[in-house]
Amino acid sequence: MASIRKRPSGSYQATIYAGVNTEGKRIMKYFTRKTLKEAKIAAREFEQAHKIPIGDDIVGKHN
Repeated sequence: MASIRKRPSGSYQATIYAGVNTEGKRIMKYFTRKTLKEAKIAAREFEQAHKIPIGDDIVGKHN
């Protein structure tokens, strides 16, 4: 699930948790788009292409 925030420039940044690397560090992907709709689309496309679970099931769980 993506987290989207509005940047000071007026654009929107989507942040997606994409797993962990071999060292156990989080892999985060960032997409910056001009509109909220474009940021949501970019995040959704990445999640679907990489088979990342979409929805509330990964929010708030810390392993």
